[in-house]
Amino acid sequence: MYNAFGQSEVSIIYTQLNQYYVVLEVAPEYWQSPEGLKYIYLRSGNTGSGAIGNVPLSSIASYQSSTTPLAVNHTSLFPSVTVSFNLANGVSLSDATQRIAQMQQRLGTPSTIRGFFAGTLLAYQQSLDSEKALIAIALLSVYIVLGILYESLVHPLTIISTIPSASVGAMLALMLFNIDLNVISIIGIILLIGIVKKKRHHDD
Repeated sequence: MYNAFGQSEVSIIYTQLNQYYVVLEVAPEYWQSPEGLKYIYLRSGNTGSGAIGNVPLSSIASYQSSTTPLAVNHTSLFPSVTVSFNLANGVSLSDATQRIAQMQQRLGTPSTIRGFFAGTLLAYQQSLDSEKALIAIALLSVYIVLGILYESLVHPLTIISTIPSASVGAMLALMLFNIDLNVISIIGIILLIGIVKKKRHHDD
């Protein structure tokens, strides 16, 4: 089938000035329509009498005309399909993620089919993955700065102990104004840590 319709390169003819590629295929009148499949024969091997017989393709396979995609998208060499969606009013990215996971479980998706998020939702998940490390680095930076200012290893812990109450206040403010915990909110909480640190430094 590939030798007949695949336009395979079988040889190269070299001349003094140019080179010409030899492409193997059937004559144009046989590949311009599906009717050319009637003239494709397969070798059947030894027939018992020492001769090799030819079997028409139509005797072992059936074919019909249908529609097919013009292109097949791939992700990491695997065929893939991209499904896009928009958030409804009042639905956050975290809610959308949970609903998609629940729908995937209800559909009983086979293990051979794998899905992952992209775009804004992928950036949201990546930000959540680095959220703990980001807050830990911020607290460590605050502790180092306060330790240098007070020349003490214990006094900065006293100031840092006030940060949880400030974080609780920030979370209550987000819930009060119905604001999602997104990347901007996380940055705001980290800035709040800096404000608390600065205020306690001035008070002391």
